[in-house]
Amino acid sequence: MEVAEILTASLSGRTITCNALGPASLAASLDQISSVPARVYMESALITMKLAAAGEMSAQTVVRDDVLTVLGRPGTTMAEWARQYLV
Repeated sequence: MEVAEILTASLSGRTITCNALGPASLAASLDQISSVPARVYMESALITMKLAAAGEMSAQTVVRDDVLTVLGRPGTTMAEWARQYLV
């Protein structure tokens, strides 16, 4: 949702919206995925969503310096990216 707000602010005259669905919506649509690799991937996404909803993904919320370490520069914020590529 925050990304949609940032993109909307960067695009004059256009509104970007986010329709965030929860784990139940994803689970209901899994049977419709005919590709086995795609379905397995989405099943893993469902597990991740359930863990996040239960507050069990705290290790993934830690900010690290990986971009700086790998690229030699700090990471780009969504707002910076939008200004660079959407304006």
